[in-house]
Amino acid sequence: MEHQGKVAAGLIDFKKYEQNINLLKACQLLIEPMEVLIPFAPKLELPPHVFKKMRTKNHYLTLIKAM
Repeated sequence: MEHQGKVAAGLIDFKKYEQNINLLKACQLLIEPMEVLIPFAPKLELPPHVFKKMRTKNHYLTLIKAM
């Protein structure tokens, strides 16, 4: 909401904003994919009240790999 207010007031320098976006895009191109192994994955257990355990565990492992 603060950002929207600044845009409405004309306080955002969109030229600098676009430069920053382009810099981030260029940095993302330099990132190389790598395989992530989670050696403790077999030991991870979900609480018994979790509804869809297989799907939830997959989401959890994907989150760990992303970090």
